[in-house]
Amino acid sequence: MQSLIRSTILSSLICSPLMAFQNGNAFYMAEYDGAPTLRTIQVDTGTVLNSVPLNLTNPTDFATAPSGELYASTSTKLYKITTATGAATEVGSFGMTSVVGLEFNCAGGAVLVTGGGRVATVNMQTGLATELINTTFGFSGDIATQGSGIYYASYENSSGSRLAKITITGTTATVVDAGFLHPSKRFLGLDFDTQGRLIASDDDAQQCTFYSISNYASGAPTLIALGNTGNLPLTGPIAGLSSVIASGQQTMYCAPSTNSAGTQPTMVTTGIASATATSGFTLAAGNVAGQRPVALFMTNSGRASIPFGGGTFCLSQPVRAVVFLANGTAGQCNGSVSIDLNTYARGLMPGYPNPPSYLSQPGTLVQCQFVGRDAGVPLLSGALEFSICE
Repeated sequence: MQSLIRSTILSSLICSPLMAFQNGNAFYMAEYDGAPTLRTIQVDTGTVLNSVPLNLTNPTDFATAPSGELYASTSTKLYKITTATGAATEVGSFGMTSVVGLEFNCAGGAVLVTGGGRVATVNMQTGLATELINTTFGFSGDIATQGSGIYYASYENSSGSRLAKITITGTTATVVDAGFLHPSKRFLGLDFDTQGRLIASDDDAQQCTFYSISNYASGAPTLIALGNTGNLPLTGPIAGLSSVIASGQQTMYCAPSTNSAGTQPTMVTTGIASATATSGFTLAAGNVAGQRPVALFMTNSGRASIPFGGGTFCLSQPVRAVVFLANGTAGQCNGSVSIDLNTYARGLMPGYPNPPSYLSQPGTLVQCQFVGRDAGVPLLSGALEFSICE
């Protein structure tokens, strides 16, 4: 019965012409300069998507919170950035100097590194940093994570630029060398993109080049050149990189349709999508037709906007579906369904043994939407876009 329901719903959607929304591997960046420009750039091509003057002197790094908000560091202070205008609002002093890297984990906690080798957590309400470890590593730039307790940061020694692996457990941290990067280039920008790649930027103020770093987990990192800043009028080296989509970020998009009761289906999330956890990320739909099938569609191909049965289908092909039977009362829109997507992703949900592999790939950006039927027409929730954490 589930297979028949799935086939019916899938065929009605897949035969519709889908228009893909290109998320792209977009990053925030700005120069280390007295009058920098905040740019949103695609690292594979060097295409600038947006730019505004940044009202901040000599930023050292940027970090996107799971809420989607952008923060910046200077060598001594934390700022919150309004990306539409470039306005910078001071949060507070770190209580440390020479801060060169800032990063969020999936839960919204932040970590910084300093040029003097310190690793610290950051109170995002006050800006105050609490040291975890003081090392001999002279960090030169950014710090990056996919949301677990493992971070990577660039540093320098007599051999040139190298990569460090930082492991944080509770209030303790360890730092080890993770391999050689380059004999002369410094890498001031570092972050993971929406494909799970570790992206870096060099310090060439004339033409900054972006790189994908492969084999970083094995201790033998390899640089693969991507796009560059071309003829941009840079006024200094790129201070740092931050993916527009943070690890653990969840963004609702696309309007739901209206049901026969005059209300709209809801989508509620609890927890964080994980590449390894067996539970802890619940998606639930409400205000759906009672005792009727409801499907959770998902994709990693991006957003779309396709008129469908009085609503909008918001996922690009190809799509996968998990089908449920809503509870509630037949003939009324008081039904609901829920799923722990981490349980499903590990193949532990009875009847659904083959989940898509991208649900177990850290950094992957996934889109999903609930679709059912009500009074003979499709009933659609809003859509959710989320990033998979380690």
